[in-house]
Order: sequence, then structure tokens, then C-alpha cells
Amino acid sequence: MSETMKEDIAIIGMSIKVAQAENLEEFWDLLKEGKETISSFPQQRSKDVHILENNNMKFEVGSYLEDIASFDPYFFNITPREAELMSPIQRLTLEKCLEALDDAGISKKTLNDSKTGIYLGHIGDLEGYKYKNWVNKFYNNDPMAIPGNLNSIIPSRISYVLNLKGPAVLIDTACSSSLVAISEACKSITNKECDMAIAGGIRISFCPETSSEKLGIESSNRQTRPFDSEADGTVLGEGVGIVVLKRLADAIKDEDHIYSVIKGVNVNQDGSSAGITAPNGKAQVDLLTELWKKYDINPQDIDYIEAHGTGTKLGDPIEIKALTQAVSKFTRRKQFCGIGSVKSNIGHLFEAAGVISVIKTALMIEKQHLVPSINFSRPNRNISFVNSPFYLVNEFQKWDVEKNKLRTAGVSSFGFSGTNCHIILQEFYPPENFSDTSNTHQSELCFCFSNPTKKGLIASLEAMHQFLLLNKKINLEKLSLNLLYRKSHYKNRLVIISENKVEKLIEKINFTINNLITKNNDTFVKDEKIFFSSEVGNKALEEKVLTDLENLATNFCKGIEFEKRVPKLVPMPSIKFSKSKFWINAENRKNMSLIVDEKDSRKTLEIIIQNTFGYTDVNYHESFLDLGIDSIGMMKIINEVSEYFSKQLTIRDLYKYNTINDLSEFLNSSNESSKLNKESISKIKKNDLNEYTTSPQQKRMYIHQIRYPESTSNNVTALLEMKGNIQRENLEESIRKVLQNHEIFQTVFMNHNEIKQKILPKESVNFSLETIYLNDPKTEVTNLIEPFKLSDLPLFRIYHLVSLLDASEYLFIDFHHIICDVTSMDIFVRELITAYEGGEADHFDTEYKDYAQWLDDHLLNTISYKNQENYWKKEFIDYTSYNNRERISERAQQREVIFEAEKYQKIKTFCQKNRITEHVFLNTMFALTLYYLEEQNDQIIGNPVSGRVSTSVDHVIGIFTNTIATRTRITKEDSIIHLLKHTQSKMLDYLDNQDYQINDFVSEVRDKNGNRINISKIFAFQILPKIVISDGEFIDIPIKNIESNFELALVASLIGEQLAFRIKYLISIYDESDITLLFETFNSFIDESIKNPELKIYQLKEKFQKQETKEIAQFDF
Repeated sequence: MSETMKEDIAIIGMSIKVAQAENLEEFWDLLKEGKETISSFPQQRSKDVHILENNNMKFEVGSYLEDIASFDPYFFNITPREAELMSPIQRLTLEKCLEALDDAGISKKTLNDSKTGIYLGHIGDLEGYKYKNWVNKFYNNDPMAIPGNLNSIIPSRISYVLNLKGPAVLIDTACSSSLVAISEACKSITNKECDMAIAGGIRISFCPETSSEKLGIESSNRQTRPFDSEADGTVLGEGVGIVVLKRLADAIKDEDHIYSVIKGVNVNQDGSSAGITAPNGKAQVDLLTELWKKYDINPQDIDYIEAHGTGTKLGDPIEIKALTQAVSKFTRRKQFCGIGSVKSNIGHLFEAAGVISVIKTALMIEKQHLVPSINFSRPNRNISFVNSPFYLVNEFQKWDVEKNKLRTAGVSSFGFSGTNCHIILQEFYPPENFSDTSNTHQSELCFCFSNPTKKGLIASLEAMHQFLLLNKKINLEKLSLNLLYRKSHYKNRLVIISENKVEKLIEKINFTINNLITKNNDTFVKDEKIFFSSEVGNKALEEKVLTDLENLATNFCKGIEFEKRVPKLVPMPSIKFSKSKFWINAENRKNMSLIVDEKDSRKTLEIIIQNTFGYTDVNYHESFLDLGIDSIGMMKIINEVSEYFSKQLTIRDLYKYNTINDLSEFLNSSNESSKLNKESISKIKKNDLNEYTTSPQQKRMYIHQIRYPESTSNNVTALLEMKGNIQRENLEESIRKVLQNHEIFQTVFMNHNEIKQKILPKESVNFSLETIYLNDPKTEVTNLIEPFKLSDLPLFRIYHLVSLLDASEYLFIDFHHIICDVTSMDIFVRELITAYEGGEADHFDTEYKDYAQWLDDHLLNTISYKNQENYWKKEFIDYTSYNNRERISERAQQREVIFEAEKYQKIKTFCQKNRITEHVFLNTMFALTLYYLEEQNDQIIGNPVSGRVSTSVDHVIGIFTNTIATRTRITKEDSIIHLLKHTQSKMLDYLDNQDYQINDFVSEVRDKNGNRINISKIFAFQILPKIVISDGEFIDIPIKNIESNFELALVASLIGEQLAFRIKYLISIYDESDITLLFETFNSFIDESIKNPELKIYQLKEKFQKQETKEIAQFDF
């Protein structure tokens, strides 16, 4: 850490949250007024903790944040349930990092894929991971909670949310952590590891219980009194501080706002001292003198020192003595340098103390005033300020300097660990042309606003309204440019076109707020030159010729991003979050019982959505699509409604009545004919032979395996690379627990005139995790995929693989499809994580054999099932089969393509705006690609559906998946958007008839020539969680060489904000160049469809035929 910082670094953005100060403005007011923020533990937080602990607990006084539970998960695309399980430490860090970037005028688009580093100070185990312990206690070790409570994820979550590619580092040097983080960030920038960095620290005390166990630095008089004769220790504080750093030269070039300049940094260690936690004066002297010499800084030019200043009897005199000795090596001048400590105001924030000191000092430099260090009456008897270079700053005063001299200050932070850090800050003196931005004196201007939620959008407008009232001399032209080019933009967008007068803009904003609250959106586009993202298609716009400003406004509202750099020359209100409380639910909402209100079903529907999707604050008027609920999620709602209301909904019902309010009205008004006649799934009696009926899905798998005994095309495999320090013994025992929790793993299959499943005793499954050593598991794993014999246990294989080349480790899972589908694999992994973390998996009465019997008794022989058969026959009565190629082999290969977060966000925004699901959009793009390459305008693509027809089987492992045949008829005169809307409508019908089994479809449904209909291509869309445990994580690795039942199988997997496509293709039909062409076309069609959805199909085809002759080869079988 002694490496030199090679060039000046600018602080271009800051954010803060400490007791009684939510932002920089409130913090500055607190400082200049000399406030002390020490108080008892906040009442609401005390209640929240007492529910989780015990009511007799007493808390230390301190400088506490009033609220640590409020959060806006939608802003970060985090589900409410994940937010509740996530430590407030991660949540607050996320918020303040985005606020600091917003303060710097750096948008998410600018940051995307950039070499931006994250350096955060945090002490990991001071409270024993309190929030994680509460989660484990009340949520039964829910694996979803693991990433949200791992300290290493704190910085990496920022990188993940913003798609940053620089280092993401957590630093723990105790009290000096955040200043060391800033130091390391500066060095990383000057060494070209990153171009910009976000640095800081956070300190939260979840349960600051009064205890006899002390660190030895606590104050007995409930005050922090740095350098004072009555000082006897420090009071703990809470907060978070973040700074945004960039090379000074780059900041000047980009015309950023520069708070101050970091001229030098230095870090060292106490080594041996009076005790491992005692300060070492000599080490502090060396720290300072080395820094001044290294960066050619004369300490006589330093006007102020923000001291570590904890108010301890031992530490304060050592610090002043060390400072005095260091300065005396350069000058004998007395009392020329001010000194103070922010700990007198807000207590000791431990790991966040350093960055808070930097923010205080940077604000003093920018505002050219010194703020008082409070709680001082007379010096500690071991400190003689009059004989030192220092005087205590104990009043608010102008920071005067000699002409042509720059205000310069030092900031110290000394760790309990013995790691010391000092940083020099200096005033920025801008070049003459730095602020040279001429005005164009436009009569009208565009003012652009956005937020992930409408509530947040209103809050942004209200903040701007208040800001303008206080800043009536603001340059509106510069404000307009900054709002467009310097802000991050989100899905809910609004533009106000206003006269270039502050009072006129205030009127427009006030009018807009009132209309947003009353939902009177039509007024916007007709009369007031106010444009809202959901209203850009209004006919009033389509019927007029738009001005340049109106064009800009409509394009902005459509989601178009604008490329330009403008100076950050005007202040702006910060981003606004729409927060709700997210805290541990001691009763665990999984156990909430539903009470159905016959008169008003809205509350019941709200709880269904809360329980199913983890939302805690559900707007009755927000559409299910906007809530992120896809077709699979809608099936879950249908199953819940059937259980609690005894009424059978269809997918089309949920699209038509797509809010809680509308669905409630529909349920309340629907007649008796919609009453559910479907029998619930109940546990069947055990028979003497332990033999039971099989489901249609199992029969299909059994027949295929008997017909092709050497086939592995029905093996469901996963290769998971093990990162971190995952314990093999714990992993083995955890797998064993999951296997014992599901009787499907004790099941074999036989055919004695009828295909049956037989449940063997639990003792039959004797699992041990075998370790296999391979040179390269990623390529050699194919050799481990072998056929299963369905009459013998086990029908699964799980191996621990170790690479002989680099010692990397993998978990290889191989299930036969007859006992497992994709959802079941997810259940298996989730239960595995729960077991690994020490939790117990829930055990339910229903098993797969109960579902199989229910299908036979209550679905397959019903009138409803016959009606579904008739639907499918009618749907394909005019279809002509083609492409019935005979398969020479089932050998296949697999390739993967990744869409990064920015591209996925464009797809998501497009789908939400046009009210289509991402599944339908991607399936249609796949069909269009095949139409273009195969020149067949009637495409059939199989789409897997979950098949979980009741909530009682949500936890069951087995094969529930069915496949529906989606037919896309492409007419060249249609526009892309028309095709998408039509396909969405057809998909609703298909999903309402999804119970009809693919076995029956193949045997009973015919085309117009009487031929069976071959489903040779598959598309699937799935959402996968990151697999993270406390000891590390599992990363899914694609297996290249496999077997497949289908010619082409395209699977889109959404992992966070990243969309991964894996395509399996039969090598007897396609080669690599075919698949390269397919992906290129698929990718291009997606881009073109989003950019120009009104384009006709024939125009799209013509456009790419021209490109094809220049760029790509022909698609050839």
C-alpha cells in the first residue's frame, strides 16, 4: 500500500447520510451550526429489534440514523422479497453510490461497461453478521438471502447494477477502512486499472446493546470531546459516505464539477507498539513526513487538519504530538494551521469515519469556510496547542488564504488494526476556459425527467419545484442540457416544454404534478406541451407536425438516449427514491393465512401477489406486466385464485383484467359458471406393491428411452463451477438431505402391460459424492453423460469434478428427465443451498405419484380436456407440414451468446411499452429468423410450459413440463408490431389450452393433409437465480457436446439483468456456420424491431438480404 499516486485526482461527486443529515446540504448545515447528534436509539428501530430479540434489551446512546429499513427496490430492479432479505448495509450503499454519481452528473449510460472501480471500507464481523442471523432465524436459511448478506457482495453489487468492469474491492482496516479505500482507489486510477472510482464506507449498528464488553475507547459522559480535558472516549456513530473520483486532467476535459483535488495519499502500519490496538506516534510521524516528501508538499502550506480525533485520553495527545513532531521537521511556526474533528458532531463511524472526514473537508474547501469542532472547553493537559503549529477551530469562520494560494488540508484516519492513512486535499483553481459555455437564448426549452416508478417521478418533479423556488436565478438553458445529458434515465419519462422563464417552468411543473396525481394524462399532449412516456402514442400528436423540441420530447419518452457531453455547471436536485419499509418479518409471511373477503377481493389478491412474488407494497392499479409477472407467474396467480376463490381463471382473463383492481371487479361480478370444478390433488393411499400410475410426461420419457436405450437426449444435466471455499463434506451431506426429502429419487419404472412407477425404500438410495479428476472438466464432462436404465436406481448422478490442470472444482448433476424438469432442478438447487447453510427444507405431504394419479383421475378424461383437444385440432386444420427430415443421430452441440444488461433493458422497455411479454417477443424473433433463413412463412415452435397446475405441487420434484405448439403465421405485408401483437393474442389462447399433453397432440392432431405434426424446434424463456452460498458461488457452465430430441432448441435465461442464449443443434443437420448466421440474424432482427417496430416484414427481409450478400454466408442444411 506504499505505492505512489502518480497524478492528481479530482473529487467530482459526493453523497452522505449521517444522523440528522440525509444529504450534503443538511450535513453542511449541521456542521456550520455546530450541532451534536448524539441521542438514544431511535424508537421505531428499537421496536423492530425488540420483536426479533427480547424486550429487556437496552441500547447504547449514539449518533444513529433514524431509519435504515426504507428502500426502493424497483429503482434497482430488485424484487421486494430479495430487498427484505438483503442487509440494509447493501441497500444504503446502493442508494448513496447512485446519489454520488448523480451529484457528479454521470449517467448510467456513460458508466455502462466502463473501467470504473469500487473501493468500500467495511468491518465485516463487529456485530456477528446480525441481519444475516435474523434472516436465518426467521426465514429458515432462505438461500435468496445469501448474496444480500455477504460482505464481499457490497462493492460487487454496485458493479453488477451498473455493469462496471473495474475492480470491486472491500477493505477492512478497522477505523481507517474508508480512507484506505479512497487511497487505493486513487492509486488504481493513476495506475490505469480504472478510469474512475467510487469509494467510501458504511457503518450500521443493528443492535447496539449496552454491554459490559467494551473496546476500551467508549465515552462515559455520552459525548465525543476531541482534544478536551474532560474527554474520556468516543461515542459510536452511523452513516455512509461516498465520493466519486477521476483523474484531474479527465475531469477538466469533461468539464465536471470539482469539489477538491487529492494531491497525495499515504498508508502505513504501527507495527509493534504499546499494544496491538494502541496508537504508535512514531508511525504517525513517518506517515506524514513520507507523504509530504513524496508529493513535494510543504506543511507550511497546509491550512487545516481534519484529525482522527476520537476524544480518547491516550489517542488525542499522541496524534497532536505526532503532528507537531512531523511539522517541526519543516518549520518552527506556531498556530498557523487549524485542526478539528467531525467526531465531535456525529461520533465515531469506525470504518466510515475517514470518508466522512474527507467529505467535511472537501465541503469546507469548496465553501471557503471552516466549521467548528464542538464539545471543547480547555485542552487535554497533555496537549499544548500554543506550543504547536495548530489551533482548534471552534467557531464557524471564513477560510482566508494569501493571494494566489490554494486552500490545502490534510485528513487523518488511524485504524484500531494499526493501519494509518493520511490524504492531502487542495482547492481546485479552474483554467480560464473551464466554464466557458455561451447561452443560445432560446425562447423555449425541454426539461426531461424520469424515474423507475411513477411515484418516484412525482417526487422528482416536486424536488425540482422546490429547487426552483429557492434558485430563481438559475440558468435554465444549462439546467435543460444537464437534465438531458447528465442524468440517468429510466422507464417512466416526462418532458415539459416551457418558456425560458423560471416562473413559467414552476407553473408547468405544478400543473404536471397535479395531473400525474389525478391521472389526467390526456391533458398533457393536447394543451400543455407536456409529454409522458405512456402517452407518446396519443392521436393528438400523430395528427400534427412536430417542432424540433416536440420531436426531442417524444423521442426521449420513447426511450431514445442522446449522445453529447455538456458541462456540469448548474446544481440540480438529486435522484429521488420511492421508498417503503423492508425489514425482517418475525412472523415470516410464508405462514400468513389468507382471509377471503367476499365483498372486496382486492386485499386477498394483494396478499396472493405478496406471498407469490415477494412484493410488500402493491399498487392496485399497476398492471401485472409492469410488476414483472410473466406467463409462468400468471399461472401461479391462476392456481392461487382457484384455491382461495374456487374460480377458474384463464391467462386471457389476467391479460384483460391486468390489475388487482380490475381482477377483483371481475371476480366479484363473475357468475356461478366460472366456479371451479377441478378436484384438488390429494395424497393417495400406499399399496402393497408400492407401484403407481405414471403421468403422460413419464410415459413419453419411458417409451423414448426403451426405443433408444443408448440415448442421453433425456438426461437433464448441469455443470456448476464452484468458486470460493465450498466445503466438500458439507456439500455431500446437503445433497444427501435433499435426495432423502423427495421420494422421486427412490423411484424406478417398469412395464407389465402398463407403465408403472415403483417407490423403493429410502435405504435404497445410498449416496456418496464421488470425486473425479479430469484434465479439463468443461470439455471432458461429456464422457460422464451416460444412458440410464429406468428399472434400476439411481436415476441420477452427482459428481465432484477437479481439474488436474488448474485445480478448479465443479459439481456435475445428471438427472433423467423422467424424474426431473427445469423447475425441479431449481427446487433441488434451492434446497441444496438451504441444507448447506444449516437450514431444514420444508417437507410436504404431496409427492409426484399423487400428481400422476390426479392427472389420470381428474384431468385427462374430462370434458375440459376434450375441449382443449378440439381447440388444437381446429388451430392446425389448415397447416401444411414441411421439413420432416429423418434424424440420422441425436448428437448435438451447444453454443452460448450473452446479451449484456443494456441490451436486455431495451428489450424489457420495448415489451412493457407495447404490452407484450419478453417470452412472446423473443419467440416471435426466433420465428422471424427461421422464416427469413428457411423461407417458410408458417413456423411451429414448441414452447415448454411448467405444467404445475396446483399450488400443492410447487415444491415437488418431478417431470411436470408439457410442450405447446405455438404457430406463427407470417404475412409479409404485416408490420413487426402487428405480428407481435397478434402473436401475443394467440399465445393467450395457447396458454389457456396448455393442459393438453404433447403425447396426445402428436398422436391426435393432424395437418390438412392428414399428417402428424412434427415439432422440431423449441424455444424456452426462463429466469434463473444466481447460486450463491456463504462459502462461495456456483457458476453454470454450458456443456458443449450433448444429445437432443430436437433439431434446434433455443433457451433464453435471464440471470439478473443479463440475458444468456443457449442453442442446442443437431450436428447431422446444422454446422457452426449455420448457427453463427442464425444468431447474427436473430440479434439484428431484435435491434431492428425495437428501433423500427412499424417496419413491414417484407421491408425487414429486403433490408437484410442486401446486407447478407455483403456480410454473411447462406443458411444451408
